[in-house]
Amino acid sequence: MRGTLVSFEWVSPHTWTRVVADGNTASEVVWNFEGMSPNYLGRRGWNRRTLQAGDVIEVAYYPLKDGMPGGLLLRVTLSDGTVKVMGVAPSSQEN
Repeated sequence: MRGTLVSFEWVSPHTWTRVVADGNTASEVVWNFEGMSPNYLGRRGWNRRTLQAGDVIEVAYYPLKDGMPGGLLLRVTLSDGTVKVMGVAPSSQEN
């Protein structure tokens, strides 16, 4: 999914990434993605400023089972092409 970052919350026990999907003109639905812990991500090159509100990003994620907008964040591709991985191995179920 491609969209605009609303917020990146660097909090324990898990980070939260909130995104508004591109092409969503009817209403601003904010997608909520749970990520790995700050401790885990910090050891993999992330920090609280890795993602900034307003960034246009592409996310790969495991969707929520109930169909709500969100899921488990797997990786983020920044507008410059940089790929940041959460550390979860992707599978055929990701979006």
